[in-house]
Amino acid sequence: MARKTIVKSVQEYLQYVNAQGIPVSYGVLFGSRVKNKAHKWSDIDVLVVSPHFDEVQTAEDHEKLWMFAARTNKLIEPIPVGKKQYEENKSSLILEAAHREGQIIYLETELPASQKKTPLRKSKRFDADSCAAALWNTALSDFDGAEDLIRGRGSFGMGLFIVHAALQRAFYAKICRQTRAAPPRSADLIKLAKTANFVLSKEQRQFCQTMNFYHKEGLYLGLEHSAPSLEQAEEYLIRAKTLIASLQEAAKKTLVRREGKIIPLVAKNKLPLAE
Repeated sequence: MARKTIVKSVQEYLQYVNAQGIPVSYGVLFGSRVKNKAHKWSDIDVLVVSPHFDEVQTAEDHEKLWMFAARTNKLIEPIPVGKKQYEENKSSLILEAAHREGQIIYLETELPASQKKTPLRKSKRFDADSCAAALWNTALSDFDGAEDLIRGRGSFGMGLFIVHAALQRAFYAKICRQTRAAPPRSADLIKLAKTANFVLSKEQRQFCQTMNFYHKEGLYLGLEHSAPSLEQAEEYLIRAKTLIASLQEAAKKTLVRREGKIIPLVAKNKLPLAE
């Protein structure tokens, strides 16, 4: 079970989403926060279950949920799911995991006054070094999980969805260290690269566009879009590994000296360069 403070935060987020015109039935908290294996900067993974999402989901829906998270709790990673879809479709690995280990969270009866007046919270003193290190650890862990899903379980859509998450967190870490501030809550890898002052080649830009697609559609392959072949998924893994390694090298150049010591950024378990 998740900590009461996390449950409270998710409830406030769901209530805020509901207040903005998206009817929320309930949320499903899953991942490290439910297993109590989370660290300070771990994401709060939440399925936002709504009949609105049983209809056609758009990129605008995703962006709205992310924007609402930025206004309530920046650690929340929302995933839109239709109510009928969640209750009847268990073929998706992420829905299967949510059913198996997830914690259902219902809305509070009333939105807190602080949320009604000023949805933006005043944050505590931000520790950029700890955040960046934690984000790198999460990015490397995500990549390992994606690799297992693709090569070990043959789940290409879910695996590429997680590949996107690994890249997203790698960009977050670079931005965090460079700007000394929390990264913007965006899932667009091309925009994140620009914020990170990381120049993408033409091939890298096309690859990031492809990963953006799998972030939006990876969980629903087979409905409107076909799944990639094993060869394609393997190629995407190699390209993602190379891009993350390049981000690691770029991040090293932004190390800062504090009290006579160099503050480390990259976790000890470095991701090996692709062959």
